[in-house]
Amino acid sequence: MFKTYRKIHYRYDLKGSLYNRVTKQKYLFNYSDPTIALKDQNAIDNKFKIKLHKNTATRLVEILKKDCEFFVKNNIIDYSLLIGIHELDSSEQEAQCSDIFNFNDISLENGTIF
Repeated sequence: MFKTYRKIHYRYDLKGSLYNRVTKQKYLFNYSDPTIALKDQNAIDNKFKIKLHKNTATRLVEILKKDCEFFVKNNIIDYSLLIGIHELDSSEQEAQCSDIFNFNDISLENGTIF
């Protein structure tokens, strides 16, 4: 699902709604299981935030706008933003990897992200 060589430790399936948007506590027994998608209410409860470089944030907004244009054009009303979280280990933190939030490998084709 994610185009990366990094391990995905957590994932969030975000829709921008709180109605029925929580992964129930019984599914969180193994919180580090990346196959269990946390949802909007979990993100709020966990105080989930992403810090992006300004250029990366600008690129992400451009991609999301293109997605929205595609959805409007094709009368699609259901949308989720799937976010994979990789926790940095000590060597990655020390190196301050410049490509941790790199969207250069993302391309758009007919409104679809590859």
